Amino acid sequence: MTKLLSDLIGMPIYEDSMPTRPVALIRDAIVDPENGSLIAFMTHRRKILLLRDTRFFQSVFFVHSADDLLAQDEVIRVDKILQKCPSLLGLPVYTNKNNVFIGRIVDLELDITVGQLVNMYTSKLFLFVRYDERILSAKNIVEIHSDRIIVKDTSAIKEPKKNEVEELAMA
Repeated sequence: MTKLLSDLIGMPIYEDSMPTRPVALIRDAIVDPENGSLIAFMTHRRKILLLRDTRFFQSVFFVHSADDLLAQDEVIRVDKILQKCPSLLGLPVYTNKNNVFIGRIVDLELDITVGQLVNMYTSKLFLFVRYDERILSAKNIVEIHSDRIIVKDTSAIKEPKKNEVEELAMA
């Protein structure tokens, strides 16, 4: 099941034993820059929730216990990823051949069942106005650095459909 990160941000996380009060809210996704796999979610309390500890049901995440929320330094792999690249949102995207600026990451499409980055939504921004919006497949990523993402040349870039642009504009 694919979901946009913008739809996941702010989503509550409930304990199985107490489904009436959320234990945390999702703030960001942690994606491994080496292979594009979704490793965990960052919560609003700066705690880490590993993807394998979650279950998704009708717009809500469930965990067995609030103890499944971990400190960043408790998970070595997540800690190394966050030191290298804290968040993909807002990173500039360039092509690998001519170093052409494509835009900044404004949203991510994640497959939460298999834990994989599917697409990146980019756009150029000028005074809070988005233009030149594009969808980049995660398969076209060459490298992810802390300050930029390099993708294959622009022939691999597709224009978003009109309804996808409207959804991005509403976000």
